[in-house]
Amino acid sequence: MFTVVFVLTQNVRFNLAGSQYMGRNFYGVLTVTKEKTEWGEPYLALYNGVTRHGAQFLNPNQAMEPTAYYSRLSGAGMSMEFLRKKGSIKAGLVGLGVGTLASYGKSRDILRFYEINPKVEEVANHLFHFVGQSPAKVEMVTGDARLMLESEPPQGFDLLAVDAFSSDAVPVHLLTKEAFTLYLRHLKPEGILAIHTSSTYLDLAPIVKLLAEDAGYPSLLIHNEADHEQLISASDWMIVTRNTGFLGELQKGTGIRPIRDIKGLRLWTDDYSNLLQAFLPLN
Repeated sequence: MFTVVFVLTQNVRFNLAGSQYMGRNFYGVLTVTKEKTEWGEPYLALYNGVTRHGAQFLNPNQAMEPTAYYSRLSGAGMSMEFLRKKGSIKAGLVGLGVGTLASYGKSRDILRFYEINPKVEEVANHLFHFVGQSPAKVEMVTGDARLMLESEPPQGFDLLAVDAFSSDAVPVHLLTKEAFTLYLRHLKPEGILAIHTSSTYLDLAPIVKLLAEDAGYPSLLIHNEADHEQLISASDWMIVTRNTGFLGELQKGTGIRPIRDIKGLRLWTDDYSNLLQAFLPLN
C-alpha cells in the first residue's frame, strides 16, 4: 500500500511542478503540464488524474505530428492513412483528448468529435493546437457519445474511432451489443470501426471481438510499440470492418496480435456485463 501511495504522490507532484493549467469538475481533475523528452524537446501533456491523455510538441516543426496512442503506426493512424488513399474522410471520433487525430485532417475532411467533458474541449481548443490548426472541418459535440449518436441520423462515417477506455472508470455502455449496433448504423458499408483498448489492468479486446462476431464483422487487434523520442505511446486498437482491402493491408504488416480467449465470456449487453472477466491475468 505504501508503494502505491508513494507512486501516486510522486506523479501528482511531478504534474504540479510544470503545471500550465488545472481544472476540476464532475469528471475529475485535468492538469496540463509542460515537460521535456529525454532529448530535451519541450511538449505539453494533458492528464486526467495521473493518466496521460495526449501530448503535443511545442516545436512548430513537430507540433502537428500525431503522438501518444494515435501515431501513424497505431490502429487509428493506419485507418486514417488507408482511407486517405480514397480521398476525403468523414470521421466520428469518440473522446477528444487533446485532439490529436485532427492532425490527420485535410481541407475536404469532416472530423466530428464527441466529448462528454466540457473542460477537455476547453483545454483542447485553447492550450493545444491539433484542432485549431487542422485544415479539416472540425465539429464538436458535447455530451455522452452514445446518447448523442442515438439522437443523430446516420452520419455515413468512413471511420468511427472510439477512445473512451484508457481512464480508470470504464464506460461499459459503450461496449455492449446495443452500442455496437449504433456504431455500425453510423458507418458506411466499407467503413472502419476502431476501438482503443489499451489498458494497464483490463483486456477489452476479447469483448470487442465477441461483439464484432455477433454483428457479423471481422476484427483484428493492432499493436504498436512506444517511441518516447517521438512521444509515441504503445497502443492496442481493435479494428472492426468489412473493408477487405484494409484487412488485407493490415495482415501484410507486423502489428497484428493474438486475442486472448476468456473462458465463459458472454456477449455484453445493456443488461449484462462482467468487468471481472476482463481483468488481465497476474503474471
